[in-house]
Amino acid sequence: MQELHLKLEKSYLRSRKIKLKLGWDLTANQELVLIDISSAKNVMDIVFDHINDEIVLDKNDEVCILLNNAGNMTFLEMYILYNRLFDRIQSTKAKIHDTDIGRYICPQDMLGFSVTILKLDDELKQYYNMSAITPGYKKI
Repeated sequence: MQELHLKLEKSYLRSRKIKLKLGWDLTANQELVLIDISSAKNVMDIVFDHINDEIVLDKNDEVCILLNNAGNMTFLEMYILYNRLFDRIQSTKAKIHDTDIGRYICPQDMLGFSVTILKLDDELKQYYNMSAITPGYKKI
């Protein structure tokens, strides 16, 4: 499983360009890149490239995706981001088994989102398909 978290600086609300911070922990403290970007497509391309450098998806892979709204993003923005993520995963010929998009982990005063991609094998797929009811996540 590989997660990448994106933290947006609050100034993005006032500008067409934003500063992007990427990190492997939820608060994106480990800054991987700080760059001005101008579209959701570019944001997701940068995020996916960092993830794919670690897990390298190919036609034999089946994945589950969790796109987490860490705060202050609309569902429209989340689905625009997912559309690009979907295109990038399809370009690797990997199969998407399941996708969850929503607010799962929302740290206080954080803008942005996180992407989790779980590569499935037969055993993980069996467990993933089971029902689960927890305080933070429900799957029936």
